[in-house]
Order: sequence, then C-alpha cells, then structure tokens
Amino acid sequence: MAKRSSGSACKSPCITGRRSIPIPSKAASLIQSRKGQKQMPVDSQEALNRSVIYELVSSAFLYPAPGTLEVLIDKASQVQLAASEMGSPELAEAVSELAASLAEIDEAVLVHEYVTVFGHSMSSECSLYEEEYANSEIFQKSGSLADLKGFYAAFGVKPGPELKDRLDHIGVELEFMHLLTFKEAYAQFHGHGPDKVAVCREAQENFLTNHLAPLVKALVKRLSKRTGGRGFYSSLGQVLELQIDREMDLLKVELPTPSLKRPTGPREMDEECGAPSLPG
Repeated sequence: MAKRSSGSACKSPCITGRRSIPIPSKAASLIQSRKGQKQMPVDSQEALNRSVIYELVSSAFLYPAPGTLEVLIDKASQVQLAASEMGSPELAEAVSELAASLAEIDEAVLVHEYVTVFGHSMSSECSLYEEEYANSEIFQKSGSLADLKGFYAAFGVKPGPELKDRLDHIGVELEFMHLLTFKEAYAQFHGHGPDKVAVCREAQENFLTNHLAPLVKALVKRLSKRTGGRGFYSSLGQVLELQIDREMDLLKVELPTPSLKRPTGPREMDEECGAPSLPG
C-alpha cells in the first residue's frame, strides 16, 4: 500500500498495492488508545476507524498473493472493533460475516474465487477498474486516469515500483482513501486546527464524489450478480457498499450526474493536512 520505498526509486509516499501504510513514529500515539495507554478524542477515533476499514477492503480487492489470507484475517479482526465503535450495527454484522467467510477458506480457494469473479483482464464482466465503467450512467467519460494522478500527486503520492495495477483499480483508490482518513485522524489528534482537517475532508469529499463512490456503485451491482450472493467476495461487496453509503452520508456526498465535470483534484498539497511525511 502507500508508503515510502526504502530505496531511491520512490522518495515520495508510494502506492504499491501490497503493504500497509506505515504509521509515522510521531503518530504512534494514535494507536496507543487501543491498548489503553492514551485516550483518543472522538473525532480522531472515528477517522482512524474509517481508515482501518478502507485498509481492509483495499487489501481484499487485490489479487491474493501468498500470505494474503492471513493478512485479511488479521485486518478483519481490527475492522470488527472499528465497526462496533462507529455505531453501525449493520456494518458490524457485515464485517462479522466477512470474517466468518475468511475462516472457512484457504489461500487456494481465495485465489480461485478471485479469478472466477474478476477474471484475468481489465475489461472483465466484473471489472475492478474505474475507466471500464466510463460509459455507465454514473460516469461521464473523461480522463479519469489523469485526474487520479493529479489527486495522488497533490498529496505527494505516486505509484511505487511494485504496483502492477492501473491507478484506477478499486484497491488503489481505496488505499488512497485509507491514506486521507489516516491523515485526518493525525490532524485531529494533534490539534492542527480546523483548516488543516478541512483540507483532508475536502479531498475525501471530492475523491469520493468523482471517483470512488461511482466506481463502487457500479462494481457492487455486477459483483452481486457475479457471486450470486455467495462466497467471500459477496461478503466483501456488502461491507464495501455499506462503508461507502456511510461515507456518503457522513461527508454529505451525492453521486454526480453525467453532465457534471470532474474537478482536477485538491488544490492544497499534502502538508496542509498537518500530517508528517511517511517514513522510509
């Protein structure tokens, strides 16, 4: 996932589609409240819980590499706690069902389900790529890849050398929201002020409106038909849809009409959130 590379190939935070975003050392206190070492303000906890959920679904939509199942099981347990703290019984129940479905399969089954549902090509019947839905009534056909690159660049994020997917892959877009919500949590926790928090929120609203929400709405319809309501990816689709519906309510976001033009991305740069750069 988004991180700095240890080498010179990527000096900015990189989207790799595999690793979790490392928690900056100065932000370690954000995690301590879960261990009872320090109490976290409500706003910070909510943003961090949202970030944890985005991290899980981002990882789950990537092709299952060796060790993926173990990672997903671990993340699902964290998300169960996050969903319960968010006061969303429906989401918490869906996450519990997701965790239960993970416990019933092995890595070979996970890979088989992935290939069966999503196929090997970008233009499959249940595509994971935003651009493949460009002719949908939810989208107007435009340069989504260029716009996404602008969003990522505005926050100092660029594709890492490990990234084998396009920037419009659902896993990459979810990973970016994982980063934005984590930065909001950091800004809230350290009292960087409403303006810096607003920068993070504005970026989330724009990205959700013009990219992530339309992609999710188009994808989950096909995912439901493709899975027939069975298996891990059916459960994953339910969690994702509930999470995005909750996000749209929280951020007061509505799906754009085809006549709306996409913005070019947030004007403010990453540091205006007040969050530190990600460590190498």
